Amino acid sequence: MTLYTEQRDDAELTRSADGYSATLATTITRGALTLEGLARLQQAQDLAGVPQYLEAAAGVPALYVRSVTARPLPGGHVRVVATYGPPDPLSSGTGGEDPPGLIEVGATVSTVRTQRDSAGAPIVVSYTYGRPGGAYYGQTIEQGAEVELQVPQAQVSITRRETTRPLDRAIEYVGRVNASSWQGYAPRTWLITAITGSSDDGGESYTVRYELAYAPDTHDPTVAYRDHLEGSGEPPVDVLDQPLATVRPRLYAAAEFSLLGLRLD
Repeated sequence: MTLYTEQRDDAELTRSADGYSATLATTITRGALTLEGLARLQQAQDLAGVPQYLEAAAGVPALYVRSVTARPLPGGHVRVVATYGPPDPLSSGTGGEDPPGLIEVGATVSTVRTQRDSAGAPIVVSYTYGRPGGAYYGQTIEQGAEVELQVPQAQVSITRRETTRPLDRAIEYVGRVNASSWQGYAPRTWLITAITGSSDDGGESYTVRYELAYAPDTHDPTVAYRDHLEGSGEPPVDVLDQPLATVRPRLYAAAEFSLLGLRLD
């Protein structure tokens, strides 16, 4: 027995400045339905073959079901109307794939210390002692310098709808850098600075916001030897030429960001 028939003449596709939208009406015959009232309408919506919420339109990948409405018809039949529109960036599809999320991109500056200028040359000052009778009279002393630099730092926030409790991910990922290459970027260049979430349905789902900071030279700082014996406490001129005079400690633990299913595009 045929459970339902699609009224193709009631299908409508619209193209506008906002993209495509569509509606598709399906009539469910009374022989397919056994319940009454609102339960009957829900039964009609849940039948196999009836467009489901967030389901992609057949042959039109840019359209997804955004709402499904059922209303009773005379004779015990039910009319189900599916409304299609662009995908919701906050919600995952019926197949459970990760939603793209709302992506916000910006940049700020962070303070770092450096011993080289923009061309990579050491920052060096020199002084010639000219006081007659002084211990260093006639000597020219070179001294390396370390200065503060404001470095641009890209920041990205991604907001999406999830069914996973955000507290668990916040505990596991906040304050960690990417352990391996991620989204085409080198290891340890992305740092998750915050994961926050809120629920308006009692914890069934959450709107979760991820905040990340990018450092092209990684988030590992450079620590240099400072000359307190012959100098004024600044790094020596040749500090970068001696492998053991600088270190880059790994202060941030790492995690596999690919397990989060986040996308930057």
